[in-house]
Amino acid sequence: SGFLWLLPMRMEGAEPMLSLSGVTTSARRRDMAIVALFMALCAWILWRRGYRWGDDDWFLGMVRTKHLSEFLVHRYTEWSSRISIEAAIALTIEHLWLWRFLNWLMVLCMVWLVAKLLPSGGQRSVLPLFCAGFFLFDPQVLYWSIWWVTGSFNYFWPAVLAMLAMLPFLWPEAGRRVFWFSIPAVLFAGFHEQVVLLLLGLQLVLAGWLWRQKRLIGLHLLQMALGGVLLLVVLWSPGSRLRFQAALVVMPGFERLALWERLVQGLDNFLGHIFFVGNGVTWLWVVMLTWLVWQLPLARVVRVL
Repeated sequence: SGFLWLLPMRMEGAEPMLSLSGVTTSARRRDMAIVALFMALCAWILWRRGYRWGDDDWFLGMVRTKHLSEFLVHRYTEWSSRISIEAAIALTIEHLWLWRFLNWLMVLCMVWLVAKLLPSGGQRSVLPLFCAGFFLFDPQVLYWSIWWVTGSFNYFWPAVLAMLAMLPFLWPEAGRRVFWFSIPAVLFAGFHEQVVLLLLGLQLVLAGWLWRQKRLIGLHLLQMALGGVLLLVVLWSPGSRLRFQAALVVMPGFERLALWERLVQGLDNFLGHIFFVGNGVTWLWVVMLTWLVWQLPLARVVRVL
C-alpha cells in the first residue's frame, strides 16, 4: 500500500479531475484502495487472534465466578479502578467473535477520525500514508496494544476514544451535535489515568484558543470537567493505592527517591521505550506524517498539537 501511495496520479498530457474536497479523482480512488486494503488486513489479523494466557485467562475465570457488579467493585477496590474498561472486558471476554468485530469497528473509527481531524488536500493526503505505514509499528507494540483482547481495551480503545473526544475542540464548526459522541467517549477514556491526563492538557490549550475566538461554549467546559472528575475517581480509589504499592515491589527503593530523582528515572524509562531499536522505522513514518500535517490548511495551534 505504501507503493500505491507513492504512485503519481497525473496522466500524461491531461489535467487531473478534482473532487469537491480538492483531491484529484484518481488520488481519491488510490486513497480508498489503500484504506480498504488496510481494513481488510486488520480484519484478517483479528480473525486469527484468540485468547492469551495470563490476563485473558484471569478475566475469564473472574467473569464466570462473579456477578458484573461484584467484579467491578473488586477491581475498584483491589486494582486498576478503570471501571468502564473493566466493564467492557467483562461483557465481551467470553465472546471472542464480538471482541473481534468491535475491535475492527474501533480501527475503522480511528481511520475516520484521522480523516476528519486531518483533512486531505492535494495529491498527498494524510490518511493513506497513515494506513500505509501503520504496520511499521514494532510488532510487539501492535500486539500488546491492539491484537490482544485485554490490551486492546486498556490501550487502543482509550486512545481512539480520546481522539473522538478531541473533535469538539478541533472541529467547532460541527456544532453541539458532536458532543453526543464526544462526551460518551470521555466516559470510557476518562477512566484511563494516563490518557485523560494527556486529553485534559490538550483540551486546556485548545479551550484557550477557542475562548480567544469566542467559540468556547459551556459544553466544552462540561466535557473537561467530566474528564477531571473521572481522573480524581481513579486516582483516589483504593485500587490505585494498592496498585502503586504493588509496583514498588519491582522498584525497590523508589519511595526513598527525591522528586527530581523520580522524574529522572521516569524520563530514562520513557526515552528507553520510545527509542527502542524496533521503533527506528516507526520514527521515519512519524516524521513523514508530521511533515504532511504541517502543510495542512489548519490553524497553527491545531497543527502543533
